[in-house]
Amino acid sequence: VTEASQGLPFHVEQAVRLLAEGGTEVDAPLADILTMRVGRLPSDALRLLQSISVCGREACSRDVKPVFGDDGVLPQAVTLLERRGLVANHEGDLLRVTHPSLAANVRESIPADARRELHRLALDHLSGQGQGAIHLARHAVEARLGEAALTLLQTAGAQAEQWLDDVGAAHHYQQALRVARWELLYDEDREECLELSV
Repeated sequence: VTEASQGLPFHVEQAVRLLAEGGTEVDAPLADILTMRVGRLPSDALRLLQSISVCGREACSRDVKPVFGDDGVLPQAVTLLERRGLVANHEGDLLRVTHPSLAANVRESIPADARRELHRLALDHLSGQGQGAIHLARHAVEARLGEAALTLLQTAGAQAEQWLDDVGAAHHYQQALRVARWELLYDEDREECLELSV
């Protein structure tokens, strides 16, 4: 383990936890160990971990429930994820994936169609809560909502400009241009593309 982890504490911790959970491939690369640990979860706990990861690395339980589907198993799933060191539960409301690498690994392992659906559920819920375009745009893009994603990204870019956040505005406009070109297949000389290219 020491050689494979090169002394990285998080890697060592994950290998030890995998061993405690009955796994044997403790000398594997970190990404593989995370994948094995996540793959050993019961379906409800896995679905909850995926839901939190899609919402962001952390989310209030009230925002996770609509994505997870609160069918009475949420408390047990939270308890299991806490026991396995995959999620921290702060003050009974804020659920947080314990490490950014773990959250990224979980997001990437969700099948594409399922990931789009989880983002769509998050978008629907957050829209109903009155969240602004900056919070909604990422979910619309990940859900592949085309025109809706383009509109939210343009609005998010304009909001960032109003807040004098040039980096944020540029990020949203670049994403909007990518959606226009590669998802909606707009011509380069179409008004939306020309405006976003400026």
